[in-house]
Amino acid sequence: MRTSVGFFMSRANRVYDKQPLSLDGMIELMESRGLLIPDKDRARHYLKYINYYRLSGYGYLLEDEHTDGRRSHHYPNGASFDDLLKLYIFDRRLRLLTLDAVERIEVGIRTVIASEMSRKYNNGYWYMDAALFDERVGFSHAEFIGKVKGDTAKNSKQDSDRNVGREPFITHYYNNYNDPELPPIWMLIEVMSLGTWSKVYSNLRISKDRKTIARVLDLPPTTLKSWLHSLNYLRNLCAHHSRIYGRKLAFPPAMRDGWPELPPFAFSRFIAVVEYLLKSVSPDTDWKMRVKALIDSEPLVNPELLGIKDQSFWEHEL
Repeated sequence: MRTSVGFFMSRANRVYDKQPLSLDGMIELMESRGLLIPDKDRARHYLKYINYYRLSGYGYLLEDEHTDGRRSHHYPNGASFDDLLKLYIFDRRLRLLTLDAVERIEVGIRTVIASEMSRKYNNGYWYMDAALFDERVGFSHAEFIGKVKGDTAKNSKQDSDRNVGREPFITHYYNNYNDPELPPIWMLIEVMSLGTWSKVYSNLRISKDRKTIARVLDLPPTTLKSWLHSLNYLRNLCAHHSRIYGRKLAFPPAMRDGWPELPPFAFSRFIAVVEYLLKSVSPDTDWKMRVKALIDSEPLVNPELLGIKDQSFWEHEL
C-alpha cells in the first residue's frame, strides 16, 4: 500500500515477531502501562491459569481515552490488577446467567418446532421429506440428514466411544429398528443443536409452516428466524468462554414492534430477546432482574458498554 511519503509496502512483509513473555515479563508490561500490581505472587498465580490476552481484554476497557482510533496502552491512576480480575469475574457470571437462560429457551424452541410440524403432518419423520425444505446456499437437505446421522452416531462401531456415549433411547432405536433408518423427531429434539434447529426453521419451504411455529411465540416468522440465528451466535460465544462485556456482538437480532431503540451490536439488544423468549417458556422468570442485579453489584462495570444508557432500559416491558 502507499505510505505517507509515497512508498509502497506489501502486507506480506508485515511480520509479527513478538516473543512469548514470562509471567514476570507480563507483570512488568502491565506495570509499564500504569497498572498497579502490589501483590506480584498473586498476579503470577492468576496469569499462570488465565491467559494474559483474556485479562488484558478487560484492561483495554479501563485504559485512558483512546486517540486517533488507537489504544492509549495506559491505565488511569489507581487502576489495579484486581480491577481486571473483577471485570473478568463479572463477565464470567454474565455468561453463566446467559447460558442458563438460553438453555431453557433452546429446549422450548426445539419442542415447539418439532411438535407443531409433527402435528401438522401427522408424522414424526417429516424432517426426512426433502420437499418441505428449500435448497439454498448454506442449507442442503442431504447434508442435514448427514448431520442427523452424525448427531445420532448412526454408523458408529459397537464398542466405540461414540456408540457408548450416545443417548440410551437412540441406541435402543438403532438396536431394534431399521425402518425408518433414522429416529423420529421427538428423539432428535434431545440431540440436535440450536444451530441445526435454526437452519431447519429458516429453510422450511412452506411459509405457513414458519408462521404456525412463530405464532406460538407471538412473533412474525422473519423475527423468529433472526432471533434463532442471533441466539445461536450468543450461545456459542458463552459456551466458548468469549468476552461479552464491552464487546460488539455480531448478528444483532431484529427488534420487536414497540420496543425501545437499542444499539444494534450491544448486549442490551440480546437481553431484550432473551427476556421475551424466556417469559414465553417460563412466565415467572426473574432473569432480567438478575442480570440487572449483577451489573449493579460491580461498580467497575459501565452499563453503556452493554448498550444500557440509563435505568429506563429495565423499566420497559420487553
